Amino acid sequence: MRGGFRLCSLLGDGPSFSPSPCSPCCRSRSPIYSFEDNGDYVYDVRWSPVHPALFACVDGTGRLDLWNLNNDTELPTVSEVVDGGPALNRVIWTPSGHQVAVGDDAGKVWVYDVGEQLAVPKGDECSRFVQSLQELKNNQADQDLDNFNLAPTTVTLSSSSPLSSYA
Repeated sequence: MRGGFRLCSLLGDGPSFSPSPCSPCCRSRSPIYSFEDNGDYVYDVRWSPVHPALFACVDGTGRLDLWNLNNDTELPTVSEVVDGGPALNRVIWTPSGHQVAVGDDAGKVWVYDVGEQLAVPKGDECSRFVQSLQELKNNQADQDLDNFNLAPTTVTLSSSSPLSSYA
């Protein structure tokens, strides 16, 4: 899957990410949501160690995205392209969640400060995140139902059909 990744749910352990269809450890074979904003391969994704709805991802264009799913699921909250646009393949948070480090395959590492307003969760972030996940699940269920209802069906009528024609 180029340019995106999928959010799926582990058995009781909360959300996780998989660049391919969900692994057998997931409750469902379908993802809760698929993020499609990236224009290149996403090489790494990590949840903030302190904020339940915040994660970081890096891609092959040198882009670092910070997503707060309580604010938006269509576009990242913050997006930064590293100078020179090297393909970033690793991202990691500091334990405090106030910094994020990204690295490329040449061994170069960049460290960014995450603003206090984004890094530190407010008191209701966890309950808002549960609600955000439920909305994503509901939207996926609606989309699955729409896809099922739009599936082409062929009905053939024969002389033994229970339908009758009246002249």
